[in-house]
Amino acid sequence: MAVMTGLGSVRRRVVIGVVVAFIAVEVLAVGLLFARERVTRREEQDRLATQVIPDTWSRENVGTPIFQPPTLKAADATIRPEEEVIGVVVGGKARAYRRGAFDEPRGHLVHDLIGGVPVSVVYCNLTKCVRIYTDPQGSRPLDIEVAGLIDGQMVLKIGGTFYYQESGRPVEPRRTPMALPYPIVTPTRTSWREWKGRHPETDLYEGDRHDMPKAS
Repeated sequence: MAVMTGLGSVRRRVVIGVVVAFIAVEVLAVGLLFARERVTRREEQDRLATQVIPDTWSRENVGTPIFQPPTLKAADATIRPEEEVIGVVVGGKARAYRRGAFDEPRGHLVHDLIGGVPVSVVYCNLTKCVRIYTDPQGSRPLDIEVAGLIDGQMVLKIGGTFYYQESGRPVEPRRTPMALPYPIVTPTRTSWREWKGRHPETDLYEGDRHDMPKAS
């Protein structure tokens, strides 16, 4: 009789142990399920926070880039001495771009070659920001285009991804490498007189002449 009682007690303990283990496994599974759901929800919130909503885009006056525009020797330039230019020295060669030329609807992006080095000059006529990109190892136009505006900020498509022109930050930081694929060259914004005085050998991109102030 005592043996039977002992066996019954053992069975009860085994059953209780099995039940407890089952409950523990269920609790763990539920916990993992909730944890996974929280991670998924957080990822979705992050995605929505960084997602570019199409309605925020403005693609007016995007235009097409200008490729290797004609330039003039300094002695042949017809702009006024006080007019602002964007100057840059690349590959040992100086070049100036008339700042007013970038106000034209299709003039926000110029793909150029300076001293055999590809250079892209981008100007935003809303923020007055200019950025110059280059690739010292390249020989062809850079993979850059003006994509439009987001909240009044120019957006560039560089190497297939979107960056804000002024800050260089990616539009979708969780999907895009932080670093720009091309080095940025610091431009000089000054008068034509000042630039030509520093770099007598410079040439000049004037842009369309119809909107250009007449030299006096």
